[in-house]
Amino acid sequence: YTSPHLLNFNERIQLNSQNISDDELYILCETVRQIAEKNNIEPSFFEATTAVAFLAFARQRADIILLEAGMGARLDATNVIDELHMGLNILMLRGSNDMVLPIVPLKCAISFF
Repeated sequence: YTSPHLLNFNERIQLNSQNISDDELYILCETVRQIAEKNNIEPSFFEATTAVAFLAFARQRADIILLEAGMGARLDATNVIDELHMGLNILMLRGSNDMVLPIVPLKCAISFF
């Protein structure tokens, strides 16, 4: 699950290295919309998209999930995962190297809360 998408929305959610199909995406979006409506929840676009991705992974019974932790860290929608085994990746950023160090704790904070 990655965000944002580059060409089309489906590339945000991949199952077995394939973008989610339009049909499956529609079913999952409708499921999340109905649950949110029934529970009087108004999720943000990112929260709804994250819920759709997690539902897709649950239905697929994914053995491994590659999840991009959002910049919101402990306040991010991806923080609903109970256990998250994270590996640090190399952050490629434009600009000075001084930008990398402040971002690492934000990206990793999700694993501590």
